[in-house]
Amino acid sequence: MAREGIELARRRSGGGTVYHDRGNLCYSFINTVKSHDKNANSELIADALKSGFGINAEVNERNDILVDRKKVSGAAYRLTGGRAYHHGTLLVDSSLERLKRSILSPELRKISTKATDSVRSKVMNLREVVKGLTVDKVSHELERTVRTKLGISEPVITIRSADMTEEDIEEIEKLKQKSWLFGETPKFKVSYEMDFSWGEVQVDMEIERGGKVTYCSFAGPNAVYPLPLLGKTMAGVTFGGAQVSKEILHVARALSGDQSFLEDIARYLEDKIATPFSAPSSHRRDTSKDVDLWQIDPIMI
Repeated sequence: MAREGIELARRRSGGGTVYHDRGNLCYSFINTVKSHDKNANSELIADALKSGFGINAEVNERNDILVDRKKVSGAAYRLTGGRAYHHGTLLVDSSLERLKRSILSPELRKISTKATDSVRSKVMNLREVVKGLTVDKVSHELERTVRTKLGISEPVITIRSADMTEEDIEEIEKLKQKSWLFGETPKFKVSYEMDFSWGEVQVDMEIERGGKVTYCSFAGPNAVYPLPLLGKTMAGVTFGGAQVSKEILHVARALSGDQSFLEDIARYLEDKIATPFSAPSSHRRDTSKDVDLWQIDPIMI
């Protein structure tokens, strides 16, 4: 993600990871808990695609929207304080290659957790069905369908970035802060298998809520005698490539003789363990006369 220039944010509604760029349209339904009906909401989106563009969209049992058995929309929900919101995505003309590279990471095979796994699905863009389709066209059709089906006559309210208060901006930025991104992550385990010219090494770690390493073990060639010691020194270290590498190099400097094998391990783990902290903000104001909207570069939520 860092190499691709993609930021990471964490939404409050939970659920699986979503890739956003400017070819991906987001929608939200906000209701009272009593009137909340996620099935009806999803059917409204599917109806808009059918009536406006002749797209044979259908809603499955998970409330995903499918076209030709491929996913074009997923959704997440939250109920709190008597209110409910249901928000989702529509892949109109998104970069599916970047989406796949971002979400389908081979590193996921090395992580185990008690959290519910996301259901993997084949995806497609709506533009593959209707040539020339744009986010604006789909957005206008969604508005038309919702107004017609729900009998809404009130005028549209356009929220521009200039309307955002400092409090609004602070709340948005909180979703990208380290304490929110990782501080609430449930306990998980991770394993790495490393193959070097001098031998194979396996490391197993357990990370508690908040990102601290509670258990670590290194297994490798018998000749590499510091490996058991290395595991013990990891307790309490923050799980991150830079932090883990720093601790390994600290051990290497404290030992006599050639410790180049520890340097190999440190470089490997620094590269493999992501540390997506302090990325620059992707939100910026558009100063054009006609539009003053939040422009969103690729982001994972």
